[in-house]
Amino acid sequence: MKYRSIYEINHLSPEERTRIFRTLVPSEIFSLFEIDRTTFLNRHGEKVVQFHTPETHGFASVDIKMRPEDIDSIFFLQISDTPFMDNMELSFVVINDPRKERYQIDRDPEGKDTLFGTALRNIPEEERA
Repeated sequence: MKYRSIYEINHLSPEERTRIFRTLVPSEIFSLFEIDRTTFLNRHGEKVVQFHTPETHGFASVDIKMRPEDIDSIFFLQISDTPFMDNMELSFVVINDPRKERYQIDRDPEGKDTLFGTALRNIPEEERA
């Protein structure tokens, strides 16, 4: 079946929404980080994949972490409806490898959130990265 909007998909059953939005995740994410693509459990038996699909809005997000308590996501994606019928946009995507060194570019030197570099920047950390 062809869906015309995220809003329309968000009105499906939770199971159907999950089935559809799971296809947005590269299969390598599941295999590389040992996450079961059906149960969304990691090798420790923890649920590490979250879908945010509000019925009242025309957007959805997928958030995958290595461990539930992690600050950083391995993979985060937000997809949204546009004002044009039959068009959706990839609004935001983050891909990280939590096994590698972390650079504090999301915080300025005083520890304030940089809002992905849109409000503040941490130039020394950006240069180091």
